[in-house]
Amino acid sequence: MRGSISALLAIAVVWALGATALPASAAGFPDLEITAPTTAIAATAFDVTVLLTTDNEPIVDAEISVLAQRPGQPDVVAPGTTNGEGLVTVSVVLPVRGEWTINATYVDGASNTYSAEPASVLVGGQQLDVVVTAATSVTSESAFPVRIVVTRVVDGTPAVGIVVDVSRPASSVQPAALLATKTTDSHGAINMVASLWRSSGIVAVSRASEVFDSARSTRINVTARPAFGVVSLPAGAPKPLTQFNDAPAAKGGGANAVVTTIPDAVWASMQGLTWHKGCLARSSLRYITVNYIGFDGFRYRGSIIMATKVAAATATVFTRLYSLRYPIRSMFLVDRFGKAPSGYPGANDYASMASGNTSGFNCRYIVGKESVRAMSPHAYGVAVDLNTWENPYYSRLGPLPNSWWMPRTRRSVAVLTLNSPAVKAFRAAGFTWGGSYKDYQHFQR
Repeated sequence: MRGSISALLAIAVVWALGATALPASAAGFPDLEITAPTTAIAATAFDVTVLLTTDNEPIVDAEISVLAQRPGQPDVVAPGTTNGEGLVTVSVVLPVRGEWTINATYVDGASNTYSAEPASVLVGGQQLDVVVTAATSVTSESAFPVRIVVTRVVDGTPAVGIVVDVSRPASSVQPAALLATKTTDSHGAINMVASLWRSSGIVAVSRASEVFDSARSTRINVTARPAFGVVSLPAGAPKPLTQFNDAPAAKGGGANAVVTTIPDAVWASMQGLTWHKGCLARSSLRYITVNYIGFDGFRYRGSIIMATKVAAATATVFTRLYSLRYPIRSMFLVDRFGKAPSGYPGANDYASMASGNTSGFNCRYIVGKESVRAMSPHAYGVAVDLNTWENPYYSRLGPLPNSWWMPRTRRSVAVLTLNSPAVKAFRAAGFTWGGSYKDYQHFQR
C-alpha cells in the first residue's frame, strides 16, 4: 500500500513539473507576441503589431491594449481589435525622447489578464533645420538685423517655441561669445539685431528638448568694416618692428575713461618690471582704462598707469583725444614688453617705443641716460609717451625708435606738432610737450 502511494506521488510530481515547463500556448492559454521597431522619433507615430493566439490558433475580435511606459512620463495606451488572423496593428505616438517599454495585454471573458514579453523602443528627437539670414558686410559695432528660421526636417513646418543660442565664433582677434538666446515665434522665426566688433560670423544652435534634437545652422560670415577712418601713411614709411593684434575691444560708448586703484592682477604683473622696490607706492598710482580709435579705424580699450595726482587730468586728455578722433596705434601697459635691457630697472621702453605703444608709468631711468642713473618723469607717473613710432625721441643714442619720422614735415594725422589738436588737448590739461627738445612723443605734468 505504501509503495502504491509513493508511486502515485512521484507521477504527480513529474506531471506538475512537466506542466510548468510547457509554453502557455501549448497549455491552452492565450499567447501575445509584439512586433515593434527598436527606434522611433518623439511625437511621431509608428506601428506596433500584436499577434494573439491560443494553441497556435488566432483569437479573433479580441480587444487588445498596447501600453508604453517610461519613468517620469504618463503611460501611453493604444487599444485595438484583432482581425481574422489574430493580428492587431495600432498606431503609437511617444511624446518624448528616451527608452520606452512596450507591452500588450489581453483580458479574456473570465477577466484573466495575459501579457506579452515587453519590447523596448529607443525614442530619439525630431530633427530640425536652422537657417540664419544676415547681412554679410556691416559697420563695426553697429546694429544690423538677423533672422533665424527653425523648421522640422520631416515636413518643413515651423518649429514653435524652440530655444536658440545665437553665437559669434572665435576668431584670431576675439574669443567666441554668446550674442543672444531667443525663442522661436508662432512662425518658427526669430527676428533680432546683433552687432560685431571685428569680422567674424554668426551661428545659431537650437537647444535639445524632450521632443527635438539640437541642430546647428551653417555659419554666416560677416565682414565688419571700420567705423572710423584708416590712418594713411606716406609712401615708404617704415612700420613698427613689433605689433600686437590682441588689443581688447572697446567697452561702452565714447571714450568711457575709468580711473581705479590698481587691480591685484595688474599689480602682480608690474612686479620687477614697471614697479620695483623704491618706486611710488601702490596707493600713489591709478589704473586708467579708456577707449581709443586704432590706426585701422576700429575701437579698442587701452590701459595706462599714472600717478594719482594726474590720473583725472590724464583721463580727461584721452577723452578729448577720442572726441578729436585722434588715432592711437596701441596702448598696452609697458610690462608686456619685458624687462629693461642691460639689467637696468623698469620695463623695456625701447621695445615699447619700437612697437609704437602709448604708455605712462614706468619706474625706469631716462632712455639714453641709464649710465648716470637719471630717473625718468615716467618713474613718478606724471608723463605720457604718445604714438612713439610716428613721434620719435632724439636721445643721446640718436633718434629712437627710428629716424625716418623725426622730421615734423612727414604727413600723418598721428604726427605731433605744436599746432596739433592732440598737443593742444594735453596742454589744456596742464601737460607740457617735449617737442622743444625733440622728444616729440613726450608729455608731462
